[in-house]
Amino acid sequence: MMVRGALARGRIWSRQQLAQLPYRLGRYPIGQALLVRLLGWIPDRGTAADIKGKILWSLNDRAGALTTVRRALERTPGDPELVASMAGMEVQTGAYGDAEARVRSVLDRSATEVPKATLLQLANALTYALLHQRKAQDAWDLVSGGVAARLPAERIAFLQAHICRYTRRYDEAEDLYRKVLSQRPDDLLARFELAELLSLRGTFIEAEAIHHDLMRLTGDPAFNARNHSHTLLAQGRVREGWARNMLRVENSELKRVKGVRVWDGSDLAGRSIFVIVEGGTGDELRDAVCYGDLSQRAAQVTVACDPRLETLLRRSFPKVKTWPVGRAERVSGLRRRLSRLMDDATLEQARRHDLCVVSPDLFYVFKPSPEDYGKPSPYLVPNPALVAQWRERLAALGPGPKIGIAWSTIRQTYRTFSYYTKLADWRPIFTFPGAVFVNLQYGDCIGELMEAEQKFGVRIHRWPELDLLNDFESVAALMVALDLVLAPNSTTLELAGALGARAWYMVNEYQTLDHFRRKDLNTGQDRCYPSVRIFMARQPGDAASLIDQVGAELHRTFGAPNVPAPDGTSAAPAPS
Repeated sequence: MMVRGALARGRIWSRQQLAQLPYRLGRYPIGQALLVRLLGWIPDRGTAADIKGKILWSLNDRAGALTTVRRALERTPGDPELVASMAGMEVQTGAYGDAEARVRSVLDRSATEVPKATLLQLANALTYALLHQRKAQDAWDLVSGGVAARLPAERIAFLQAHICRYTRRYDEAEDLYRKVLSQRPDDLLARFELAELLSLRGTFIEAEAIHHDLMRLTGDPAFNARNHSHTLLAQGRVREGWARNMLRVENSELKRVKGVRVWDGSDLAGRSIFVIVEGGTGDELRDAVCYGDLSQRAAQVTVACDPRLETLLRRSFPKVKTWPVGRAERVSGLRRRLSRLMDDATLEQARRHDLCVVSPDLFYVFKPSPEDYGKPSPYLVPNPALVAQWRERLAALGPGPKIGIAWSTIRQTYRTFSYYTKLADWRPIFTFPGAVFVNLQYGDCIGELMEAEQKFGVRIHRWPELDLLNDFESVAALMVALDLVLAPNSTTLELAGALGARAWYMVNEYQTLDHFRRKDLNTGQDRCYPSVRIFMARQPGDAASLIDQVGAELHRTFGAPNVPAPDGTSAAPAPS
């Protein structure tokens, strides 16, 4: 019976590889059709359900994948392979508690009976589920305890390195990554994460060498294109960095789509071009700095934009047409990375234009040197009538500087926890006398606001009718009417900079690209936005030092100009 099951699984796997071949050749609709046909042949039970779930996942049908594996688990509860598959999906869809409980039930009951390959999958899923729930110590205990003894030493060292990296134990993380590579020099993920860590710490030369090794080992320039490009940008090698970024997977996939012609920087006179936006709304806002230049060169520019930004972009770039498209996981004839950026209707629009381009690639043409940044400023135009209304509402709040605040982002993962501060720690800011604080933080944050108000005896103004997540027109007008915006790496910060609103970028932990953005180490001037200054924690994750700096600078800028900084030095005055 076991032999028969193994043979059946082998036949399924072979057919899956055959069906996915057109995908690898860029023939996505054919590949999709073959995979869908294969799905009808695979039984929805046992270990075959694992393969079926993975196929559905590759087609971006996450709901179908979860349903398939869940039903199989109902028939064979506790099957380690199905549990590992299900837990991995749950981690990626945010069901971290469910993934933890599911894996623990197997490990507590029959860990010694689980095959090592499956045990490693379970350990991986549980580690990431714990990190996402801020249970770093539990994750460390897992990879240092009994389960670890049954797994390859280099895989355990990698998980330990990963935990150290995201709990800011950088020296330990670096040592552990190097330990993995001493045992397995061809470990691509360990190389990738070591390069990322080195870039974060400013060790760019070695990080760059590792990125080159990754290209050589994989034979795939897209594998690490984005991180490699950021390492080059951080060194001021701007054109080289953007050229490297153009090799990332989204761009290489787009070039293989039938009927689409990707712009190579050639003459656009008399031609139309379609811009496919990439990343979140913050990235979209930052990339928009190139739209004015693009519209001067092309006969027609159409931008696929987040629907919430459509009217703001139309006002700011009158020659640019907009094509609203929502970001989503979708079943599509496109590969996963592209299908997140565009639906089938958007793909047809791209085909109707002479050329198309993914938005970050505009920087290669229009911003090839460090001197090209910060121009034009501002480049987004708020609704003047709304600005006037917000100025009246803010004036009615009384005297004192009107300061908008944001401290987080709506989609946090364990990889981004340390980028942000907690509002409950903002005492040096909230005790600045005379300030009028206005909430700009989108998402469900009412509990944090009320806690801060009670803790510090301060009023943080907010208006129930203002939708900070979706009403970009009102938020943009409010930002321009404020005297200052305090924000971390988020859409809030990017919107303020694009509008030319005065803002302070609060960096609790650098990202590699922040090394490029910090134009002047003395003043903290942001390279991308002349109206933005960067404030950096003394040590990565040292939120107290960051908040102290901002609090002291508030006194210097709006109150007592002779208040010293926390380290006893004085700081340059803020730009007006």
